Amino acid sequence: MSAQHRVLDDHLAAILLARQAELQLEAERVVHDLKLPERLGELGTFEQIGSSVSGLMVWPDVDVMVRADHPSAQRIMTAMTPVMGTHGIREVLYRDETGERSPSGNPSDERHYFVLRYAAVSGQVWKIDVTVWRSAAPRPQRGHAEHLARALTQEQRLAVLWVKRVWCDRPEYPEEVGGTDVYDAVLHHGVRTPEDFERFLAQRNDTRP
Repeated sequence: MSAQHRVLDDHLAAILLARQAELQLEAERVVHDLKLPERLGELGTFEQIGSSVSGLMVWPDVDVMVRADHPSAQRIMTAMTPVMGTHGIREVLYRDETGERSPSGNPSDERHYFVLRYAAVSGQVWKIDVTVWRSAAPRPQRGHAEHLARALTQEQRLAVLWVKRVWCDRPEYPEEVGGTDVYDAVLHHGVRTPEDFERFLAQRNDTRP
């Protein structure tokens, strides 16, 4: 599926919607099989977030987070050990982003961050992002995903799926250009095609200092 498509025809739309539905269903199985709510819920408030909540999935990726009241690294590792030891886990990346390593530099954004690669029963390898915030304060991620699920029209939803599907295979995704860029472009700037999105990014970059 390439950016050469200039019109989202019925066939391509059906493919995008079917793939989204398939991924969302399997995402729920992955969360269940790894027992993420039970295991991570021991630390604090567990929330599933991202595209598996908003219904905007184009690749096997699940995001979850826990809001916890200053959990120790040892307690976090104790909760994560059975997850990491689950059959099918192929790779684990861990980053301590506390103190001066906070993503924003703000103490309220201190976290422990894991990226897991998990081979599901289907054989598909999933990327699972786990964030453990060192604050129990409410955060906007779940609400934002639920808002997208409610607010997008079918035309906007298909545009998001189309653009994300083209971009998810590119090396810039999702670190330099991610889902939030796509959502902003479609919701607020009238983007409907991958070509529109390329123009949106170019114009945005031109206006940045």
